[in-house]
Order: sequence, then structure tokens, then C-alpha cells
Amino acid sequence: SLQLTHFCFSSVIKYDMQTGEKKQMQWGVGRFGGEAVFVPREGSTAEDDGYLMTFVFEEAVHSSELILLDAKDLKEIARIALPQRVPYGFHG
Repeated sequence: SLQLTHFCFSSVIKYDMQTGEKKQMQWGVGRFGGEAVFVPREGSTAEDDGYLMTFVFEEAVHSSELILLDAKDLKEIARIALPQRVPYGFHG
């Protein structure tokens, strides 16, 4: 079993500071993601008009994926299987 650090997250949460509304995308049992990176959509004007990207590692099969979410509603746009594990804390 891997030793988890503060870089491992079981989900990503979007919290609206005005309304208190919370949206969450959970990665699943034994799956942990790193810090999500925001990428604005070309021509965007709203603060959440863009994408969230993060690497998610599945411990049981020792594989990583790049997950792309819509930043407005946290719906999954793409899931890209990677040929090797991406270490926790890796981003950029």
C-alpha cells in the first residue's frame, strides 16, 4: 500500500461562496487525484468558464489517468489513460 501524503485527494469540490452550493466529483474507491489546475476556455468571461485538469491514480492497478472536467458543473469531459504512474504532487 502507498503512503498517502497531503497531495492526495479523493475528490474535487466546487464551492459557491455566495450561495453556499457545493458540487463534488469523487474519484472512487482507491483512486486519488492531485491538485486540480484551472485552464480558462478561449474567449471566456466568467470565472468558471473553463476546464479543471488533474491526474488520478488508481492504487489497485497502479495506473494513472488525466481527467478533464468542465469547471462550471464538474462534469467529466475526458479521461485519458496514461502509460505509466504519475506521482502525487506532480502538476503543470
